[in-house]
Amino acid sequence: MVLQEEEERSIQADIEASPALKQMIEESREEYQTGKGMTTSDLFTKGIPSSMVKHKHS
Repeated sequence: MVLQEEEERSIQADIEASPALKQMIEESREEYQTGKGMTTSDLFTKGIPSSMVKHKHS
């Protein structure tokens, strides 16, 4: 699967317009660097960790 923006605008413009987006990206990078995150490849090969799955209580 390939995801591509239709506009030429870079994500930098979105980051500058949204402090919340900037914070989310920074936190995501930090989690990835400390081993708490997953790449897309990891997700496809290893699956979603059970700790990330919300279970419905019956």
